Amino acid sequence: MTNNLAIQPFNNQRLNYSNENSLQKVADLLSIQGLMTLSGVAALGVYVAGFVAKRKAKAATAGQ
Repeated sequence: MTNNLAIQPFNNQRLNYSNENSLQKVADLLSIQGLMTLSGVAALGVYVAGFVAKRKAKAATAGQ
């Protein structure tokens, strides 16, 4: 939800672009989406890494 709210200003600007700027429009959209995707994947990776580390720690303490 927060991602959609953050993008709204960009969408409003896009409506004012002329046809000449359609390539720029696409480039902007791709860069915004790309950044969001990368940050999402990074956050998920950090979460999973933390989860796995916790599981390993539990397994290590259970084994002792």
